[in-house]
Amino acid sequence: MAYHTDVFISYPHNGGTKKWVQEYFAPLLIEKLQDECLEEPEVFLDTEIPNSTHWKNVLLDKLKHSKLLLMVWSPPYFRSQWCQAEWQTFLAREQAIITSTQGSCPPTHLPCHYNVVFADGDFFPEEAQRHQNEKMHDYALTAPAF
Repeated sequence: MAYHTDVFISYPHNGGTKKWVQEYFAPLLIEKLQDECLEEPEVFLDTEIPNSTHWKNVLLDKLKHSKLLLMVWSPPYFRSQWCQAEWQTFLAREQAIITSTQGSCPPTHLPCHYNVVFADGDFFPEEAQRHQNEKMHDYALTAPAF
């Protein structure tokens, strides 16, 4: 599988998550990756999809060709059908690769997923609770400090 995108950011578009991801988190992540990566990192954020585009097809293609799914978890993430579809699509892709290589594919060649917790975390679904979370509660601010 050829990867065209390094990181696909999956996040809900309601609550404070959207503003935080688009205005704070994604720009800082891209800046840090630029400092760390040998090649220019390719980070996908759905704001890059032009109007009048078949966005479902773009999302599926980006998911299919991304090395890492970075999920920004909050209660709205688990209420969003699209966020859940992105997560489950990526998990199915990982499992398909493991199955097709009969488990012989080194972990470094597998796509992977990672999540940060924007809000809550204590009451996420059981499947989400089993994953290691990077808690970002203290940094989930979208308003200027006093």
